[in-house]
Amino acid sequence: MKNLIAEGRILYVIPTGNLVRSYGPDARKGVVTKVGRKYIYVKIDGVYYGGEEGVRFDKNTLRGEQGCNSNWIAFCSMQEIEDLRETSRLRGELRKFFDWSGESHKLTLKQLRGIKAIIDGKEFSCT
Repeated sequence: MKNLIAEGRILYVIPTGNLVRSYGPDARKGVVTKVGRKYIYVKIDGVYYGGEEGVRFDKNTLRGEQGCNSNWIAFCSMQEIEDLRETSRLRGELRKFFDWSGESHKLTLKQLRGIKAIIDGKEFSCT
């Protein structure tokens, strides 16, 4: 999908790092204004830096290329952003569950073996 990026395409971008303080965590629409060999330029709604071309993004990773920090991440659809947020939420819940103060002590040996098998990518049977 990333190689289908052309001028005029709509992307959805979210701020990262310190930009979240200024722009909030919500996704914004952006329009690709220029496509180069290595970079694309995206004009983001409500963002005034970047000049007429907009903010520069790495064409392969879709991460912003302003200075030494990746301050924006672009996605081809809102579903990708929702999936990223759900992944982050689930990782947090699992981290909390398996933390020393969590409730992982309630798991049986069979359940722990099943979880380990899933993590290792092996098939697991509950029988």
